[in-house]
Amino acid sequence: MGRPFSNRFPGAVAGGGRLECDVLVVGAGPAGSAAARSAAAAGARVIVAERRRTIGYPARCAGFVPRPFMSHPGIPGAAVIQPVERMITHHPLGVEESRSVGYIVERELFDQELATSAAAAGAGIMSGCRASIREDGSAILDVEGAPVAVHAQVVIGADGPLSAVGRRIGSFNRSFALGAQWLVSLVRPLADIHVFFDRSLPGGYGWLFPRDDRANLGVAVAQGAGVRPLAALRKLAGDLSARGLIRQQAGPSTGGLIPVGGPLACRAGSFLLAGDAAGHCHPLTGAGIATAFQGGELAGESAAAAATSGDSDLLRQYEEEMEEMFAGPLRRAAKRRAHLYTQARRSDREFSLALRQNWIAFPEYAGA
Repeated sequence: MGRPFSNRFPGAVAGGGRLECDVLVVGAGPAGSAAARSAAAAGARVIVAERRRTIGYPARCAGFVPRPFMSHPGIPGAAVIQPVERMITHHPLGVEESRSVGYIVERELFDQELATSAAAAGAGIMSGCRASIREDGSAILDVEGAPVAVHAQVVIGADGPLSAVGRRIGSFNRSFALGAQWLVSLVRPLADIHVFFDRSLPGGYGWLFPRDDRANLGVAVAQGAGVRPLAALRKLAGDLSARGLIRQQAGPSTGGLIPVGGPLACRAGSFLLAGDAAGHCHPLTGAGIATAFQGGELAGESAAAAATSGDSDLLRQYEEEMEEMFAGPLRRAAKRRAHLYTQARRSDREFSLALRQNWIAFPEYAGA
């Protein structure tokens, strides 16, 4: 169990004081909370700085996780909304069915439960604060207008696609898809996830992921493709409403950037990157919950070992593990996505044929 700080450090915050810790984690998504929990459980003093006041909100995620992932120790099963067994892929020349066994999770609850488990392990969680990172591992946290200086032996950047930590070390995402999503009502419950490919969604696709009587409806398109995600989302909603799948309604949308360039260098000196900050998001599907959690957990273990022993060379273990676990599949997926993007400029037939070679639902994907 980690050596617990007070989660809010009221005296230090009020006085604009200085804090010392072994590991500073920037970001409290799945990667950050997993890192914080594993580092604290290994005996490290951990501070987590999360810029959002409410962890996990608003959700910018369709919420699918593969079934084996949910059996991992520490995964919040209470966040599961419904199981799914199949993926239905819609494309210009037809519809294909494939197995896609997993669950839809309530992302807000999922993130909050992970953060709670990190705090229970001894990590200090600071929400509603921004972190300015310095090269020596120190940081200035803006906590309700009061500057708090923090010095850490190791800094883990789990702060999303536009990672400030990644910018600091010169390893950051440069290629993105733009996503937009609505929570919509279903006409009738669905047991499967649906994905929609069309040349009007270059470098991306649409999705309908059921959650009991509602669903996450979203689209993603390549940044710079000249397509407005919200306009594309409205069109998809209209199409699915006309087909009797959803009840179309206007409402607030969520969305953001999806890193699609593949994995980045995830270590520089005493800095580590995890999750979207490390490019550990699948460039084709946009999926990143499982890789974020797994990578974050390993980052926390390596950070704790390095910080408590004073041997920064131990951080190389994380770098090597990420290369072995994620780098090959994610780089291959980035190349497949780039090919699909170019084929979207051709005919419906050429695009659909390319989809068979380059989309995960088809057996040709594994052999191409």
